[in-house]
Amino acid sequence: VIWDPDEMYSSEEMEAVRAFVEQGGVLIFAGTSFFDTPSMVFDNINELLAPFDIQMVHERVIDRTNFVGCPCGTTPVATVFASDSYFYNIEEIALSQSCYLEVGENVTVLVKGDDDAFVDKNNNEFHDEGELQGDIPLIAETVYGKGKVVVLPTEKTFERISIGRKDNMKFAVNLFGDLVSDRRPTEESSIPIPYVFAGIAAIAVCGGAVVVFMRRYQK
Repeated sequence: VIWDPDEMYSSEEMEAVRAFVEQGGVLIFAGTSFFDTPSMVFDNINELLAPFDIQMVHERVIDRTNFVGCPCGTTPVATVFASDSYFYNIEEIALSQSCYLEVGENVTVLVKGDDDAFVDKNNNEFHDEGELQGDIPLIAETVYGKGKVVVLPTEKTFERISIGRKDNMKFAVNLFGDLVSDRRPTEESSIPIPYVFAGIAAIAVCGGAVVVFMRRYQK
């Protein structure tokens, strides 16, 4: 798991991450801060994600129709999901201070912004002419070699303040549990107990901000 990095990765570290995924590892990039991440670190993150054909765009997504919190819409609520068990029994996910993604043709977009969601390029919190609206990629997944990469657009999705919003907790259980369990929930079956425990354990790690980074001398 990489969560809200505040330092730049070296080329050697990037290659270690790439090789880890190629050999069968799972990388969850759990977002970074729209406000606090310097541009050079943001660019470095995109260099890290480049082999997986996913890029984060340093522009905020707003939805003034479907949101939680501030009426300015800076915490849009997403309801457009891919047909995947990550979203079993889920109707809405809140994505506070979210960027958006640009993805390649072989990347699966898991979550898109609703029709009224837009990219606030000039940060005035209103939709202006020329700003992208609707069908905005927010969460994506891709297979690389024998492994898998999932990218979220904001570090706040699984923070303690946000985990209780909408169906964020259930999404965390599904996402983390799915990636470590051989059994995936369906409409016809209950969620297996090991799956739930795996998801809850992963949430506890993220919720407590205990994040494991793959650094230069660790694999």
